[in-house]
Amino acid sequence: MYDDIERLRVSHQVRLSHLKLDKNKFADNPIFTTVLKELAQPQHTLDKVMAPYVKTHATWTQFNVHVKGVGLHLLALVLGHIRDITPFTNVSKLWWLCGLAVVDGKAQRPVKGEPLNYNAKLKSILLGRVGGQFLKNADPFARSLYDEYRAEYEKREPKGAHARALRKVVKLWVACLWNVWRESEGLPVTPHYAQSVLGHTSPPITWQSWVEFNQRSKLNGKVKHKKTAE
Repeated sequence: MYDDIERLRVSHQVRLSHLKLDKNKFADNPIFTTVLKELAQPQHTLDKVMAPYVKTHATWTQFNVHVKGVGLHLLALVLGHIRDITPFTNVSKLWWLCGLAVVDGKAQRPVKGEPLNYNAKLKSILLGRVGGQFLKNADPFARSLYDEYRAEYEKREPKGAHARALRKVVKLWVACLWNVWRESEGLPVTPHYAQSVLGHTSPPITWQSWVEFNQRSKLNGKVKHKKTAE
């Protein structure tokens, strides 16, 4: 419901923007402002309905309440698109749904002539909103990871370093979300991808380490993230 209303509101805003760019006299008609307000109201109402569910969800109470930039509204949208964590028996399956999987060594993308094999709206929310909020709100752990990964990518190939680094941070956040959600429902959790598949021996990034880092940052000011396996 929220997505449907938002889609209508955004299309209305785009239409108004085009009229203004064309210097169309109808752009000054007060009906546009009236309709925008009317469309915003049901979104606010739905936010109020969703909030109580998210406030009691383990992904909020244990994890995201400590993550800057991911509020109740944004988390509600992500959880709503995932719906049920039960089928995602490993994190790779959830990454695939999110459009964050690696296919033949490259980032998952649409294939011409084939049906989309991931949730495009969810991918947009994650990379466009969650990732943006990490940097805008300066989540200590996310920002530290982003700076570290971007520096690594720029050494090899500066072009696209920002997008690749941000995607990696979001992917790790999704992995933490998957972990705490399944743990809270008593579902089995597979070993961390970096250790079980890639063979890394350094400590993995977990939702607990994310929370601990941010809590230390509050007490000690800005601290530098000690590099661990993704």
